[in-house]
Amino acid sequence: MLGKTFGSGLLARVASRPEEDVERVLSSLVRKEVLSLQADPRSPEHGQYGFLQDLVRHVAYETLSRRDRKLRHLAAADQVAAALGDEVPEVVAAHLAAAVEAAPEAADALEIRQRAGRMYVLAAERAERLAAAGEAQRFFEQAVDLADDPVAKAELTDRAGRMAWVANRTDDARRLLERARSG
Repeated sequence: MLGKTFGSGLLARVASRPEEDVERVLSSLVRKEVLSLQADPRSPEHGQYGFLQDLVRHVAYETLSRRDRKLRHLAAADQVAAALGDEVPEVVAAHLAAAVEAAPEAADALEIRQRAGRMYVLAAERAERLAAAGEAQRFFEQAVDLADDPVAKAELTDRAGRMAWVANRTDDARRLLERARSG
C-alpha cells in the first residue's frame, strides 16, 4: 500500500496509530523476518522498512476489505501529498486511483477519480518539464482513463500523443493523435 519501502511515521499516520505502537509492531516483524529495516546510514532509504518477500506483502494487502483498502489508499495519498507536496504527484495519483478501484461504486468515487486525474496531469507536466517524454505520455494516458468528459479525454489524448512523438514512439504517437482527432 505504501510502496516497496515505507517509514514508521508515515505508516502510523496512515493507520491512525501512535508511532510508538507502530514501531513496536514493526520491530517485532523485523525479528520474525517478515520485514527488513534499512540500517545503513549512507543509504537514501535509511530507516525504511520493507517486506522480505513480495508474496507476504501481497497476501497482507489482499486480506484488507475493499472498504479498508480504499480508506488506506486515501490516507496514504493525503499523507504523501502533505509530506512531499508537488514532488511526487504520480504517487498520490496512484493511491487515489487504487482507492477508486477498491470501491468504484462509492458515493465519492467520481470526486476521487477527478482528483487522481488532476494528479496524473501534474505528474505528466512535471515529467515533460524534466524532458521525460515517455513518462509524460504514460501519465497523460492514465489521466485519460480517469476522465469522463469527452473533450477533456481528447485533449489529454492529444497531449499523450505529442509526448509519444517527442519520445520517438511514432506508432504510439500516430495512434494517440488519431484517437484524439476522432474524439
